[in-house]
Amino acid sequence: MIGVKVNICTDLSAGVLMHNVLLPPPIPVPVPSLSIEMAVNQDWPPGEFANTHKRAATVQHKGRRIVLEGHDCGPMIPDVTPLFPLNYFYLIMWPFSSRKFTFSASTVQADAAPIGCAALFLPMMTCGDPISAPTGIALSSWTNTVEVGMTGTDLAIGLAYAAASVALDSIFNKIGGASTVRQVRQSVSRAALGATSRQLAQRAASEAGRHVAEQSARRVVAGTLAREAVGRVVGFNDGASAAKRAVSVGIIDPLAGFARAEAANAPSAGDWTVTYSVGVPFANASGSVTNSEDASRRGFSRQTTWLNEQTAVSPTGAVQRTRNSVAVATPVVVAGRRP
Repeated sequence: MIGVKVNICTDLSAGVLMHNVLLPPPIPVPVPSLSIEMAVNQDWPPGEFANTHKRAATVQHKGRRIVLEGHDCGPMIPDVTPLFPLNYFYLIMWPFSSRKFTFSASTVQADAAPIGCAALFLPMMTCGDPISAPTGIALSSWTNTVEVGMTGTDLAIGLAYAAASVALDSIFNKIGGASTVRQVRQSVSRAALGATSRQLAQRAASEAGRHVAEQSARRVVAGTLAREAVGRVVGFNDGASAAKRAVSVGIIDPLAGFARAEAANAPSAGDWTVTYSVGVPFANASGSVTNSEDASRRGFSRQTTWLNEQTAVSPTGAVQRTRNSVAVATPVVVAGRRP
Protein backbone atom coordinates (compact mmCIF):
# COMPACT_ATOMS: atom_id res chain seq x y z
CA MET A 1 0.00 0.00 0.00
CA ILE A 2 1.11 3.54 -0.78
CA GLY A 3 -0.12 6.10 1.72
CA VAL A 4 -1.53 9.27 0.10
CA LYS A 5 -3.15 12.25 1.80
CA VAL A 6 -6.63 13.05 0.51
CA ASN A 7 -7.35 16.20 -1.48
CA ILE A 8 -10.18 18.48 -0.42
CA CYS A 9 -11.95 21.25 -2.27
CA THR A 10 -9.74 24.04 -0.96
CA ASP A 11 -6.43 22.35 -1.80
CA LEU A 12 -4.26 24.05 -4.40
CA SER A 13 -2.54 22.63 -7.47
CA ALA A 14 -0.36 24.13 -10.19
CA GLY A 15 1.48 22.96 -13.28
CA VAL A 16 4.10 23.64 -15.89
CA LEU A 17 4.34 22.31 -19.45
CA MET A 18 4.40 23.65 -23.02
CA HIS A 19 1.73 25.50 -24.98
CA ASN A 20 1.61 26.94 -28.45
CA VAL A 21 2.51 30.56 -29.14
CA LEU A 22 0.92 32.68 -31.85
CA LEU A 23 2.17 36.23 -32.12
CA PRO A 24 1.78 37.96 -35.48
CA PRO A 25 3.57 39.10 -37.44
CA PRO A 26 6.77 37.50 -36.06
CA ILE A 27 5.23 34.10 -35.12
CA PRO A 28 2.24 33.25 -37.36
CA VAL A 29 3.02 29.50 -37.08
CA PRO A 30 2.15 27.64 -33.81
CA VAL A 31 5.38 27.19 -31.86
CA PRO A 32 5.47 25.37 -28.46
CA SER A 33 6.92 27.40 -25.60
CA LEU A 34 7.23 27.07 -21.83
CA SER A 35 3.84 27.47 -20.15
CA ILE A 36 3.11 28.02 -16.47
CA GLU A 37 -0.29 26.93 -15.19
CA MET A 38 -1.46 29.19 -12.41
CA ALA A 39 -2.32 27.72 -9.02
CA VAL A 40 -6.04 27.10 -8.51
CA ASN A 41 -7.96 25.18 -5.87
CA GLN A 42 -9.74 21.91 -6.54
CA ASP A 43 -13.03 23.79 -6.34
CA TRP A 44 -12.02 26.09 -9.22
CA PRO A 45 -15.32 27.93 -9.94
CA PRO A 46 -15.39 27.55 -13.77
CA GLY A 47 -14.89 23.79 -13.41
CA GLU A 48 -17.60 23.56 -10.78
CA PHE A 49 -19.93 25.51 -13.07
CA ALA A 50 -19.04 23.26 -16.02
CA ASN A 51 -19.68 20.10 -13.95
CA THR A 52 -16.17 18.69 -14.38
CA HIS A 53 -15.66 18.22 -10.63
CA LYS A 54 -16.01 14.89 -8.83
CA ARG A 55 -16.40 15.33 -5.09
CA ALA A 56 -17.94 13.36 -2.25
CA ALA A 57 -21.29 14.76 -1.17
CA THR A 58 -21.33 13.02 2.22
CA VAL A 59 -17.66 12.50 3.16
CA GLN A 60 -15.61 15.48 4.31
CA HIS A 61 -12.30 16.37 5.88
CA LYS A 62 -11.74 19.66 7.67
CA GLY A 63 -15.35 20.46 6.81
CA ARG A 64 -14.61 20.26 3.06
CA ARG A 65 -15.64 17.66 0.50
CA ILE A 66 -13.06 15.06 -0.52
CA VAL A 67 -12.06 14.85 -4.18
CA LEU A 68 -12.89 11.65 -6.07
CA GLU A 69 -11.55 9.74 -9.07
CA GLY A 70 -11.96 11.55 -12.39
CA HIS A 71 -11.95 15.04 -10.90
CA ASP A 72 -10.95 17.78 -13.35
CA CYS A 73 -10.30 21.35 -12.21
CA GLY A 74 -11.79 22.32 -15.54
CA PRO A 75 -11.74 25.22 -17.98
CA MET A 76 -10.41 28.77 -17.73
CA ILE A 77 -7.24 27.90 -15.80
CA PRO A 78 -4.84 30.73 -16.68
CA ASP A 79 -1.85 29.34 -18.57
CA VAL A 80 0.85 31.92 -19.21
CA THR A 81 3.71 31.62 -21.70
CA PRO A 82 6.26 33.83 -19.90
CA LEU A 83 8.66 34.08 -22.85
CA PHE A 84 5.82 35.37 -25.04
CA PRO A 85 3.25 36.90 -22.66
CA LEU A 86 1.15 38.49 -25.44
CA ASN A 87 -0.02 35.19 -26.91
CA TYR A 88 -3.08 34.88 -29.16
CA PHE A 89 -3.24 31.17 -28.35
CA TYR A 90 -4.68 32.06 -24.93
CA LEU A 91 -8.00 32.19 -26.81
CA ILE A 92 -7.72 28.40 -27.20
CA MET A 93 -5.71 27.44 -24.12
CA TRP A 94 -7.86 28.97 -21.44
CA PRO A 95 -11.42 27.93 -22.46
CA PHE A 96 -10.30 24.32 -23.03
CA SER A 97 -7.86 23.96 -20.12
CA SER A 98 -7.79 20.82 -18.01
CA ARG A 99 -6.02 19.56 -14.90
CA LYS A 100 -7.23 16.06 -14.06
CA PHE A 101 -6.50 13.41 -11.45
CA THR A 102 -4.42 10.57 -12.88
CA PHE A 103 -4.44 8.25 -9.85
CA SER A 104 -7.05 6.92 -7.43
CA ALA A 105 -7.41 4.54 -4.48
CA SER A 106 -9.69 1.79 -5.70
CA THR A 107 -10.15 0.15 -2.30
CA VAL A 108 -11.07 3.36 -0.46
CA GLN A 109 -14.33 4.87 -1.64
CA ALA A 110 -16.73 7.67 -0.83
CA ASP A 111 -20.23 7.88 -2.27
CA ALA A 112 -19.47 4.60 -4.10
CA ALA A 113 -16.53 6.13 -6.00
CA PRO A 114 -12.78 5.70 -5.45
CA ILE A 115 -10.91 8.52 -3.72
CA GLY A 116 -8.83 10.62 -6.12
CA CYS A 117 -5.11 10.73 -5.37
CA ALA A 118 -2.69 13.57 -6.14
CA ALA A 119 0.42 14.58 -4.25
CA LEU A 120 3.88 15.99 -4.77
CA PHE A 121 4.92 12.53 -6.00
CA LEU A 122 1.62 11.71 -7.80
CA PRO A 123 1.09 14.33 -10.52
CA MET A 124 -2.12 15.33 -12.25
CA MET A 125 -2.56 15.34 -16.04
CA THR A 126 -2.34 18.83 -17.49
CA CYS A 127 -3.22 20.12 -20.94
CA GLY A 128 -0.43 21.18 -23.26
CA ASP A 129 0.95 21.42 -26.79
CA PRO A 130 2.08 19.30 -28.49
CA ILE A 131 1.31 16.84 -25.66
CA SER A 132 -0.61 16.66 -22.41
CA ALA A 133 1.47 15.23 -19.58
CA PRO A 134 1.37 14.43 -15.83
CA THR A 135 3.03 17.67 -14.69
CA GLY A 136 0.34 19.10 -12.41
CA ILE A 137 1.34 19.11 -8.75
CA ALA A 138 -0.94 19.08 -5.70
CA LEU A 139 0.58 21.81 -3.57
CA SER A 140 -1.26 21.67 -0.28
CA SER A 141 -2.74 18.19 0.20
CA TRP A 142 0.27 17.19 2.30
CA THR A 143 -1.16 19.35 5.11
CA ASN A 144 -4.23 17.11 5.42
CA THR A 145 -4.33 14.44 8.11
CA VAL A 146 -6.52 11.80 6.45
CA GLU A 147 -4.59 9.24 4.43
CA VAL A 148 -5.81 6.55 2.02
CA GLY A 149 -3.97 3.52 0.68
CA MET A 150 -3.22 3.15 -3.03
CA THR A 151 -2.47 -0.38 -4.21
CA GLY A 152 0.26 -1.31 -6.65
CA THR A 153 -2.48 -1.94 -9.22
CA ASP A 154 -3.81 1.60 -8.73
CA LEU A 155 -0.34 3.00 -9.30
CA ALA A 156 0.19 0.85 -12.40
CA ILE A 157 -3.14 1.90 -13.92
CA GLY A 158 -2.36 5.60 -13.42
CA LEU A 159 1.16 5.29 -14.81
CA ALA A 160 -0.03 3.25 -17.81
CA TYR A 161 -2.79 5.74 -18.62
CA ALA A 162 -0.41 8.70 -18.40
CA ALA A 163 2.21 6.95 -20.54
CA ALA A 164 -0.35 5.94 -23.16
CA SER A 165 -1.73 9.50 -23.33
CA VAL A 166 1.73 11.02 -23.75
CA ALA A 167 2.69 8.44 -26.40
CA LEU A 168 -0.54 9.00 -28.31
CA ASP A 169 -0.06 12.77 -28.33
CA SER A 170 3.60 12.45 -29.28
CA ILE A 171 2.92 10.21 -32.26
CA PHE A 172 -0.15 11.78 -33.78
CA ASN A 173 0.52 15.41 -32.88
CA LYS A 174 3.93 15.14 -34.53
CA ILE A 175 2.23 13.99 -37.71
CA GLY A 176 -0.53 16.57 -37.47
CA GLY A 177 1.85 19.31 -36.35
CA ALA A 178 4.01 18.87 -39.40
CA SER A 179 0.89 19.07 -41.53
CA THR A 180 -0.25 22.22 -39.73
CA VAL A 181 3.08 23.96 -40.20
CA ARG A 182 3.04 23.09 -43.91
CA GLN A 183 -0.49 24.44 -44.29
CA VAL A 184 0.30 27.66 -42.45
CA ARG A 185 3.47 28.19 -44.45
CA GLN A 186 1.53 27.64 -47.64
CA SER A 187 -1.07 30.17 -46.46
CA VAL A 188 1.67 32.66 -45.70
CA SER A 189 3.16 32.07 -49.14
CA ARG A 190 -0.17 32.56 -50.86
CA ALA A 191 -1.09 35.62 -48.83
CA ALA A 192 2.22 37.41 -48.68
CA LEU A 193 3.97 36.13 -51.77
CA GLY A 194 1.14 36.12 -54.27
CA ALA A 195 2.96 38.37 -56.68
CA THR A 196 5.98 38.38 -58.94
CA SER A 197 9.51 38.60 -57.54
CA ARG A 198 9.81 42.16 -58.81
CA GLN A 199 6.61 43.20 -57.06
CA LEU A 200 7.80 41.52 -53.87
CA ALA A 201 11.02 43.48 -53.95
CA GLN A 202 9.11 46.71 -54.45
CA ARG A 203 6.72 45.89 -51.60
CA ALA A 204 9.48 44.87 -49.22
CA ALA A 205 11.15 48.22 -49.79
CA SER A 206 8.09 50.17 -48.77
CA GLU A 207 6.11 50.74 -45.60
CA ALA A 208 3.01 49.58 -47.47
CA GLY A 209 4.71 46.27 -48.13
CA ARG A 210 5.41 45.73 -44.45
CA HIS A 211 1.81 46.60 -43.66
CA VAL A 212 0.60 44.03 -46.20
CA ALA A 213 2.88 41.39 -44.64
CA GLU A 214 1.53 42.13 -41.17
CA GLN A 215 -2.06 41.89 -42.37
CA SER A 216 -1.27 38.60 -44.10
CA ALA A 217 0.27 37.21 -40.89
CA ARG A 218 -2.81 38.23 -38.90
CA ARG A 219 -5.07 36.46 -41.38
CA VAL A 220 -2.96 33.33 -41.05
CA VAL A 221 -3.17 33.51 -37.25
CA ALA A 222 -6.95 33.93 -37.40
CA GLY A 223 -7.20 30.88 -39.64
CA THR A 224 -4.96 28.86 -37.32
CA LEU A 225 -7.06 29.80 -34.28
CA ALA A 226 -10.26 28.87 -36.11
CA ARG A 227 -8.77 25.52 -37.10
CA GLU A 228 -7.67 24.81 -33.52
CA ALA A 229 -11.11 25.78 -32.20
CA VAL A 230 -12.80 23.36 -34.59
CA GLY A 231 -10.45 20.62 -33.41
CA ARG A 232 -11.32 21.24 -29.76
CA VAL A 233 -15.08 21.41 -30.41
CA VAL A 234 -15.54 18.32 -32.61
CA GLY A 235 -12.44 16.40 -31.52
CA PHE A 236 -10.37 16.55 -34.71
CA ASN A 237 -9.46 18.84 -37.59
CA ASP A 238 -7.33 16.66 -39.86
CA GLY A 239 -6.53 13.02 -40.57
CA ALA A 240 -3.90 12.71 -37.84
CA SER A 241 -6.11 14.17 -35.12
CA ALA A 242 -9.03 12.00 -36.28
CA ALA A 243 -6.87 8.88 -35.95
CA LYS A 244 -5.64 10.03 -32.56
CA ARG A 245 -9.20 10.61 -31.34
CA ALA A 246 -10.28 7.18 -32.60
CA VAL A 247 -7.49 5.43 -30.67
CA SER A 248 -8.17 7.48 -27.54
CA VAL A 249 -11.95 7.06 -27.57
CA GLY A 250 -12.00 3.50 -28.84
CA ILE A 251 -9.10 1.94 -26.92
CA ILE A 252 -7.25 3.96 -24.28
CA ASP A 253 -10.19 5.54 -22.43
CA PRO A 254 -12.36 2.37 -22.40
CA LEU A 255 -9.39 0.27 -21.30
CA ALA A 256 -8.60 2.68 -18.46
CA GLY A 257 -12.23 2.68 -17.35
CA PHE A 258 -12.34 -1.13 -17.52
CA ALA A 259 -9.16 -1.49 -15.44
CA ARG A 260 -10.28 1.03 -12.80
CA ALA A 261 -13.71 -0.59 -12.43
CA GLU A 262 -12.10 -4.01 -12.04
CA ALA A 263 -9.65 -2.70 -9.43
CA ALA A 264 -12.47 -1.06 -7.46
CA ASN A 265 -14.73 -4.12 -7.81
CA ALA A 266 -17.37 -1.66 -9.00
CA PRO A 267 -20.82 -2.71 -10.24
CA SER A 268 -19.64 -1.73 -13.72
CA ALA A 269 -16.66 -4.13 -13.57
CA GLY A 270 -16.46 -6.01 -16.85
CA ASP A 271 -18.22 -3.28 -18.83
CA TRP A 272 -16.64 -1.79 -21.94
CA THR A 273 -17.81 1.75 -22.68
CA VAL A 274 -16.96 3.94 -25.65
CA THR A 275 -17.83 7.63 -25.28
CA TYR A 276 -17.63 10.46 -27.80
CA SER A 277 -18.25 14.08 -26.90
CA VAL A 278 -18.50 17.33 -28.84
CA GLY A 279 -18.88 20.94 -27.79
CA VAL A 280 -17.32 23.51 -25.50
CA PRO A 281 -17.01 23.33 -21.68
CA PHE A 282 -20.37 24.96 -20.92
CA ALA A 283 -22.33 23.59 -23.88
CA ASN A 284 -21.60 20.05 -24.96
CA ALA A 285 -23.08 16.64 -25.60
CA SER A 286 -21.80 13.09 -25.49
CA GLY A 287 -23.04 9.64 -26.38
CA SER A 288 -21.84 6.34 -24.93
CA VAL A 289 -22.24 2.75 -26.04
CA THR A 290 -21.73 0.14 -23.30
CA ASN A 291 -21.29 -3.60 -23.64
CA SER A 292 -22.33 -5.12 -20.31
CA GLU A 293 -23.82 -8.29 -18.90
CA ASP A 294 -26.21 -6.05 -16.95
CA ALA A 295 -29.13 -5.05 -19.17
CA SER A 296 -29.62 -1.81 -17.21
CA ARG A 297 -26.18 -0.61 -18.34
CA ARG A 298 -26.01 -2.21 -21.76
CA GLY A 299 -26.81 0.00 -24.74
CA PHE A 300 -26.72 3.69 -25.58
CA SER A 301 -26.65 6.51 -23.02
CA ARG A 302 -26.29 10.24 -23.52
CA GLN A 303 -25.29 13.32 -21.61
CA THR A 304 -25.80 17.00 -22.32
CA THR A 305 -24.46 20.09 -20.60
CA TRP A 306 -25.84 23.57 -20.86
CA LEU A 307 -24.22 26.25 -18.72
CA ASN A 308 -24.15 24.83 -15.18
CA GLU A 309 -26.62 21.97 -15.61
CA GLN A 310 -25.82 18.49 -16.84
CA THR A 311 -28.37 15.83 -17.75
CA ALA A 312 -27.46 12.16 -18.14
CA VAL A 313 -29.86 9.57 -19.55
CA SER A 314 -29.06 5.88 -19.04
CA PRO A 315 -29.85 3.07 -21.50
CA THR A 316 -33.06 2.40 -19.54
CA GLY A 317 -34.14 6.03 -19.75
CA ALA A 318 -33.33 6.87 -16.13
CA VAL A 319 -32.34 10.51 -15.71
CA GLN A 320 -29.67 12.03 -13.45
CA ARG A 321 -29.21 15.77 -13.29
CA THR A 322 -26.18 17.58 -11.96
CA ARG A 323 -25.89 21.28 -11.24
CA ASN A 324 -22.60 22.94 -10.33
CA SER A 325 -21.01 19.47 -10.06
CA VAL A 326 -23.60 18.35 -7.46
CA ALA A 327 -26.37 15.82 -8.14
CA VAL A 328 -29.83 17.33 -7.87
CA ALA A 329 -33.28 15.83 -7.52
CA THR A 330 -34.79 14.86 -10.86
CA PRO A 331 -38.41 15.83 -11.52
CA VAL A 332 -40.85 13.12 -12.54
CA VAL A 333 -40.87 12.64 -16.30
CA VAL A 334 -44.25 12.61 -18.02
CA ALA A 335 -45.10 9.09 -19.12
CA GLY A 336 -44.24 8.40 -22.73
CA ARG A 337 -41.80 11.33 -22.96
CA ARG A 338 -38.05 11.04 -22.80
CA PRO A 339 -36.20 13.97 -21.18
